[in-house]
Amino acid sequence: MSGREAGAVPGPRREGHYVATSLSNNVQVGYDSFAVREAAGGLVVESRHVSFGGGVPPQAARFTLDADWTPRQLEITAEGVMTADIDFGEAECAITVRGPRGEQQVRFPVGRARAYFLMSGGLYFPLHIVRRFRFGDPAPQLFDLLPPGVCEVRRVEDVVEDGEALRQLEMRFQIDGLEDFARLVISRQGDLVRYRTRNQNLLVKLEERG
Repeated sequence: MSGREAGAVPGPRREGHYVATSLSNNVQVGYDSFAVREAAGGLVVESRHVSFGGGVPPQAARFTLDADWTPRQLEITAEGVMTADIDFGEAECAITVRGPRGEQQVRFPVGRARAYFLMSGGLYFPLHIVRRFRFGDPAPQLFDLLPPGVCEVRRVEDVVEDGEALRQLEMRFQIDGLEDFARLVISRQGDLVRYRTRNQNLLVKLEERG
């Protein structure tokens, strides 16, 4: 049989956008467009975040990764405000920020194998957890957050919607004594189709690119 075999499950989506809606007032607050491509023995994910209201400038990110989504380098640009470069090393990560007040650099003793970068407005970023999560391992899996903190991820019960079984992950964050929680819903193709955040009370959904 030529082409994809009948009944085979297609692979995960390689482009699209995530739309965030406030569950407090049902108003859309922003979106991320993203695209994944193969490059230099790994992957490059390019994304652009737009916030609605508040005068927040658009934010672009270019993430270079190993083929298994282990991070190598991240470049962030907030138009007219700042740029940031994050180099993920085997034993530490270096963050360089450039803005109107000059350049600052800070290093954290976090190895890239477990590093997970949190970015304000990075709506698609939990996809990095989904791609790296070992679904066959029943134990909770830990990631080291940047800025420094801990993220515990565990698999919870599947749900069935429209006849399709969807996997679920719970993410619990701890940063500077503060905690947050997110529930990720994943299709059998491996797409992160939606998630909810507790502190900001947001629903983020994967939509068709358009």
